[in-house]
Amino acid sequence: MKAAYIIGDPVNEDGVFIARLKKTNTCGMYQCTDGKKIQCLIPPLFDSVDFFRFNGVVTGVWLNGKVGLYLSPWTSASAHLAVPCLYDAYKLIRVIKKQDDDVDYYTTELTYVAVKKNGLWAWIDYTTGELKTDFLYDLTKEKMPYPKF
Repeated sequence: MKAAYIIGDPVNEDGVFIARLKKTNTCGMYQCTDGKKIQCLIPPLFDSVDFFRFNGVVTGVWLNGKVGLYLSPWTSASAHLAVPCLYDAYKLIRVIKKQDDDVDYYTTELTYVAVKKNGLWAWIDYTTGELKTDFLYDLTKEKMPYPKF
């Protein structure tokens, strides 16, 4: 791999890194766990790529100043660009749902994603790209309501 630069994941420390290729000047995400074999996690098609959060299901990929969403290869059977690069920004919101079934106490983590376009925010299904609300929310003036979908 001939890279202009390589940035290692400073949080997860799992051998994941982002590289900008010299030939195409595009970024992709890779993982090297044994010091030899490099696995491509996100193909080098983007201007920049965000790292996945710890146990994250999706991350942002940027092209021409717009962000799209790429599904995690660790949590999705088919990691791919699920939301095209059409939006100005995105927010990942994690919700911990506590459950008690009289025997065990456990938690489930749910991830919701909001996207911004023309100054307003909407909820989106990060697995399909389907908008779940219209672009209604100006976060400089209000909070987004809890998603009910």
